[in-house]
Amino acid sequence: MKNYILPLIALAFAFTGCDELKEKSFDASYAKNLTVDIDETSADGVFDISEVLNALSNENLEQVQDKIKSYDIREMSYKVWEYDGPIGSIMDGEIKILNGNGDVLYATAMAPELLVDMNADEAYRLIEMTDEEEKVITDALLNDNSVTVKAVGTVSEVPVHFVLQTRVDITAVAEVED
Repeated sequence: MKNYILPLIALAFAFTGCDELKEKSFDASYAKNLTVDIDETSADGVFDISEVLNALSNENLEQVQDKIKSYDIREMSYKVWEYDGPIGSIMDGEIKILNGNGDVLYATAMAPELLVDMNADEAYRLIEMTDEEEKVITDALLNDNSVTVKAVGTVSEVPVHFVLQTRVDITAVAEVED
């Protein structure tokens, strides 16, 4: 009888396998284009626009969505593109990150600057944040796999059209089978 049991146990292990889980990092970059169009009838020049940043819009992260253990923000930045408007128009505003309930997780002021100069500058402006601020955002990403990027502010002269592009580079760590 013992002669039959050991081979059966060995056969069971052979078919079930012993896959080992290991942590693997996935890098992803997201660009959100927040388009501002303010016509001449808007005397106050106010804008308030937002876009959802869904981490799972990255195909690699979508495949491991149930195994993601953490997120890390490598860099956040912004740039003005496609400016069309008065040469002297100045933008003054904020970029905010919100959770799914609309609560502000992070906000940073954009220094008042001529839109024509921001458009001409090819460099992205880095958004600085503390470790604690980053943790609040990455915790929200871990809970919902998404946050909302919002830009609010004013322009000094209208009409204007521009795209405020925000970039977010993240690393996600997931536990995957080896």
